[in-house]
Amino acid sequence: LNHFFEGLLNSIHSSSSLVICSDHGNIEDIAVATHTKNQVPLLVWGSAAPFFTGITAIDQVEEAVHNFLIQKNIV
Repeated sequence: LNHFFEGLLNSIHSSSSLVICSDHGNIEDIAVATHTKNQVPLLVWGSAAPFFTGITAIDQVEEAVHNFLIQKNIV
């Protein structure tokens, strides 16, 4: 996995951003089939990273992505 991410991060364009986040917080108990509020991994690389500062819950990720896209005039 380390080699995968190293290769990925070394190959993306300098103007690109990468956001990787699990959509479920139930990896520790796969018997739970719904979304939870448990902590999940979040990796943000590139110019979008400042928009994710201070995120503490998965339900804040969508707003950060949206705010970044608005700032870049993409949406």
